Amino acid sequence: MDKKRFQAEVVLLVCTRKDGTCGKKGARLRSRLAEAVEAEGFKKRIRVLPTGCLDACGCGPAVLDSASQTLYTDVGKDDAADLVRKTARRHGLKT
Repeated sequence: MDKKRFQAEVVLLVCTRKDGTCGKKGARLRSRLAEAVEAEGFKKRIRVLPTGCLDACGCGPAVLDSASQTLYTDVGKDDAADLVRKTARRHGLKT
């Protein structure tokens, strides 16, 4: 087994569970978040990854900031840039 250090300081996990509320909305949101991370200049500091259920069924799509253990629910695709900026501020990230 090879071991590598994970490069990002913050990981945003986006629920993309296929049979729940998040499904397609979560996949679209994940794409928007990834675009916002790049546009805001945090590509090497924040990673956006898909995940299974975050136990927020009925309140999705849901995003978990793994570094602060903050769960965001009812996140719309138009909230992506704001969520990335808030995350960067919370963790003191600079571009």
